Amino acid sequence: MDEQRHDELHSSVHATHPVVGTELTFGSVTDKISAIVLKRKTPIGWFIGFAISFALFQLMMLAMVKLFFVGIGEWGVNVPVAWGMDILNFVWWIGIGHAGTLISAILLLLRQKWRTSINRFAEAMTLFAVAQAGMYPIMHLGRPWLAYWLFPYPNTMGIWPQFRSPLM
Repeated sequence: MDEQRHDELHSSVHATHPVVGTELTFGSVTDKISAIVLKRKTPIGWFIGFAISFALFQLMMLAMVKLFFVGIGEWGVNVPVAWGMDILNFVWWIGIGHAGTLISAILLLLRQKWRTSINRFAEAMTLFAVAQAGMYPIMHLGRPWLAYWLFPYPNTMGIWPQFRSPLM
């Protein structure tokens, strides 16, 4: 008997119980929130911003394809110059990674109670920055598909990495 009464009470509370005040229910709150996305028209500014972003993305893809076919001379790396834009970008992303680690460490050392979401952001920023920084030494090789040649391993042909390279 108690179980039946509990089930009736439980179902009636969730069906018609007002959330805030008397006119709002769970359904009306859901309708108001979803109407923002489902019933409004997309503003023209969004399409303009998307078109600009997509054009810049295509420009980046074109630059990467040209880099793979032409080589790292596109970055200003020539015979007298050992590193060009890649060392600048490598150092930049390493610095961004250190900044994320520093933010997490300072908030941890100061024992801030509100630090959780900022720590997540800072750690994600650090991981992304390290992934970006790791890309530049591989791109500096000129043939990124042969990146495994950097690692010394015994083989029958006696091929070893160039130990005079700044990467090593």
